[in-house]
Parts: sequence; structure tokens; C-alpha cells
Amino acid sequence: MKKYIFTLIAALLALLSFGFGQNVAAQEDTGSYGIHIIKYNLNDSQESQLTHDGTPVTSGTEDLQRLAGVQYTITRMTKTEMNTYVTAQGADAFSQTITTNAQGEAELTGLPRGVYQVTESKSEQVPTPMSPVLVSLPMQNANGLINEVYIYPKSSMVLPDTPQIPDANVPDKLPDTSGNIGSYQIIIAMISVIVLVGFSGLWWTKKAHE
Repeated sequence: MKKYIFTLIAALLALLSFGFGQNVAAQEDTGSYGIHIIKYNLNDSQESQLTHDGTPVTSGTEDLQRLAGVQYTITRMTKTEMNTYVTAQGADAFSQTITTNAQGEAELTGLPRGVYQVTESKSEQVPTPMSPVLVSLPMQNANGLINEVYIYPKSSMVLPDTPQIPDANVPDKLPDTSGNIGSYQIIIAMISVIVLVGFSGLWWTKKAHE
């Protein structure tokens, strides 16, 4: 009986280790996040037509003027003990400037998970740049986590100053599934506890009768 219980425990631990290994691999995956900037020449009423939840706007922009040649600097940030963000240093340091094309679009893809500051450069066509904003990759919106974040800059645009970046231990939502890696591990852990408690009770009951 004891040998059977120990064998079962070993099998369950191996299963859990496999699940956690998949989670770690997913966390360390880089090059799967991106920031996409679409620059329109917006007035206040037009700006209110756009949603700022990180997803692309697919309608209502046909008559809007797009601006080319606008520069944005994307810098990786790191969180301090005071819950503020500063420019990342050392191996995590990253900063790159991108420019909108003829369609008013600029993008930076292949980014690792993290928090990035997007800064609009002042120019003749942008005399009053938007305030720098922080974007977390992945970004949490009402529908879950998104890896490709779309931004529609304007001086009065609304984006969180201190985004709630998902904890590094919380995996990204898997595509085309109703759950995620985290939920899978929780279920396995609960099943393991129930099985272990059950067999422990049987073992102690048998020992008491002996």
C-alpha cells in the first residue's frame, strides 16, 4: 500500500513539474509583443470617436487625416520599490525611435515582455506633443491580454500613467482556447491535493486497524 501511494505521489509531482515547465517556457518567450502607433490629425470631437483599449480601430476613421514623419521614442522601463517607473538599465536597457510612414503608421515588434514608455517628439507639425505614456506588454483590457497594442496619440489622449503589468508568474492566454496555462495548473494542483488527502486517509485508517 505504501509503495503504491509513493508511486502515485511521484507521478503527480512529475505531471505538475511538466506543467510548470511549460509555464516558464511561455514566460521566457521573447519577440512576441509589439507596439503599433497610428497618428491622426485629430480635433477634440474626432479624438473622442477612438477607443484607447489597445485594440485596432477598424471603422469610423475613413475621413481622418493621417500624419507622416512623426517620431516616437519607445523606451523600456523598470518598476522601482516606490511603484514608479524609471528607464531600464544594464541588460534590460532598450530605446528606439520610429517614424510614421505615409499612412501615418509606425510600429515596433519583436519586443520582450515589459513596460515601455512612448514619447512623441516635438516638431513643426506636432508643436504640442502628447504627454509620454506607459504601455505594458502584454496589455490587459476588457477581453483579456493582448500582445499587439495599438496607440492613437493625441495630446489629450487617455492612457493609464501607471499600467498594471500582469505578474510575471501569470502566463499569457493561450490562443483558441477557453482557458490558460495558469488555470490548467490550478486544476492539476487541486486534483493532486484531493488524491493525496484521500490516500493518506486510507493509509492511516489501515494502520489504525492493524
